[in-house]
Amino acid sequence: MAMQLRWLLSLLKDRRVVIHVVPFRRGAYRPTGAFTLYMPTTARPVVHTHTHFTSGFLDDQAALDAFESAVSELIGLACDPHESADLITRAANAHERL
Repeated sequence: MAMQLRWLLSLLKDRRVVIHVVPFRRGAYRPTGAFTLYMPTTARPVVHTHTHFTSGFLDDQAALDAFESAVSELIGLACDPHESADLITRAANAHERL
């Protein structure tokens, strides 16, 4: 686990990567399922949803609005990127001691 957490931290060297951690202490949030919201600078946004049974891309405006709202809600609950990196670092250190 420590190695996986350190790998996440290594991704932060790429300025295109931002990690926000939602700690348990922030409480519950609306379940969204697994998804990735792609927001390229040269094309329209698209959402990739994935479950155990299927996956797909959504590009209609209603879906984009719903997932953009979910991302905004999650970011509102999450730690900022610096605090998130600190939390990941502490978790990695704790797992190394196990």
